[in-house]
Amino acid sequence: MYHLKLCRGRSYCNAAGTVKATRQQPNVYTADKATADAAVASGFFKLVEEQKVPDFLPDWEQKTATLPPAGEVLGHLDREQLEDMTVVELRALAADMGVDIKGCKDKASIIAAIAAEKVSAPAITVEELAELSLEELTAFAEKNGISLEGVPTTKEDVLEAICVANGGSYTMLDLMRE
Repeated sequence: MYHLKLCRGRSYCNAAGTVKATRQQPNVYTADKATADAAVASGFFKLVEEQKVPDFLPDWEQKTATLPPAGEVLGHLDREQLEDMTVVELRALAADMGVDIKGCKDKASIIAAIAAEKVSAPAITVEELAELSLEELTAFAEKNGISLEGVPTTKEDVLEAICVANGGSYTMLDLMRE
């Protein structure tokens, strides 16, 4: 499976119609190496990731499967949480995610662009994280690029930092504490 991302232009569609992308939906997934190579050679796409499609999938699914990195799940950021952010925070988030928001004129359109972007997150629940020791949580944060700088070294605080970094909220943790 080849994950491609539109990096030039407002939209793109190849002659066969098998590779389509827009600024709002820049990600393309294909199982065909020739299609991926041609899209990258066009200059409109960059290769984000190459991942082997499991052999147990039927042929038709191997060509259409969208697979996240190993140990992660695909999803979208929650619009309600994005609503709580300021426009400045949203612009910074979009820049961090590589989401093009140049045509977005208001907060709602920025939120729509960010929420449309597929994101991957560790395939672990808050409950599973809560069962880990402080050392395991610290190792998990390091492995997943989550900074714990300035975070007190209690299990609860590290767990909270990991949940927030993965799009969770303090509310999730408050519910767990009850």
